Amino acid sequence: MTTGAAANSLLCVNLTQSQVLAAPPYDFSPGSVGYANFALAAGAIVALATAGPMSDWMAVRATKQNGGIREAEMRLPALIPYILIAAVGMTIVGVGHQRKWPWEVIIILGFGMVGTLCVAIPTIVITTHIWADYGHGHS
Repeated sequence: MTTGAAANSLLCVNLTQSQVLAAPPYDFSPGSVGYANFALAAGAIVALATAGPMSDWMAVRATKQNGGIREAEMRLPALIPYILIAAVGMTIVGVGHQRKWPWEVIIILGFGMVGTLCVAIPTIVITTHIWADYGHGHS
């Protein structure tokens, strides 16, 4: 479900960006609409740099507090900031499109946050599942 939610967020951005950004008041060329996707990639890079290390740090900290026993769900609190980023990013994109906010807000903030959620949330959840399936009992 989490991977689907991330994919659907990306799909929402991709399906609406041409219609919104090519129309007034933005009047982006097709190439400029395509360049807007760099914000998604920038958000993905932020997630690559932060999601794994943060979930690892949280798991190590929780393992110490749990007497050296690691549980798969110890990584799940790392999802909280990314779920908040997801909600804010999708709200910026949706409301920004509807109210014709400045493109910088929609693309840099909204698209960037969507790019972050598309990588961070699946990364943490997949790591949690892998740990539950293969790593249980090892710290």
